[in-house]
Amino acid sequence: MSSSRWAVNGPDDIGLEVEGCRFLSNDHGAPMMCNLICQVVGRHIHIDYCHALDAAACTGNNEVQHISKQMLPNSEWAKDFMTHNLFWQRANFKDPYSQEEQANFFH
Repeated sequence: MSSSRWAVNGPDDIGLEVEGCRFLSNDHGAPMMCNLICQVVGRHIHIDYCHALDAAACTGNNEVQHISKQMLPNSEWAKDFMTHNLFWQRANFKDPYSQEEQANFFH
């Protein structure tokens, strides 16, 4: 997660504690590995910069959902919620979870 940033829903001073580390929106994700975050936090949302030229391209897509409000980091850049599967595809890593664990992310 060295290039990742945290996005925490709520006011800027609201944080999330994970394994004794407190994270705020826009904090670097480097202190923890991606797969550890998924295991410890449980159900959560992955966010990435929107790859579509037009936000309408994100509607009706089962892998991404466009985020209409601005959020940190880089609030001027459009972002999408994305599935666990798409996150690992874009990261160019093999999903470290079993099929059973992956199923938990979809229900």
